[in-house]
Amino acid sequence: MPARVSPTEAVRAEIDELFASGRDIAEVLEEVMRLSARLVLQQVLEEEVTAWLGRSWNCRTAGERAGQRNGFSDLTVKTTAGPISLKRPKLRNTAEGF
Repeated sequence: MPARVSPTEAVRAEIDELFASGRDIAEVLEEVMRLSARLVLQQVLEEEVTAWLGRSWNCRTAGERAGQRNGFSDLTVKTTAGPISLKRPKLRNTAEGF
């Protein structure tokens, strides 16, 4: 997988690999549910940053706010199914905090 793939696409690829593994679906159900929760939370994080900046990822036009995306940092969310690892978008050159 290329290095510049969004974390959301990386989670989708993990889900695809899990279904393509040929294992019985009953065996992978918990993993599918954890990855599905991770996918939803990751997508929400990325869409919140897009809405807050007023422009999509890698867009060079001016948006609602000054600032740029600057990679991702690790974030762990505790759930009843166990901890979920996410990639929180980092921002730089913003006038106000996200």
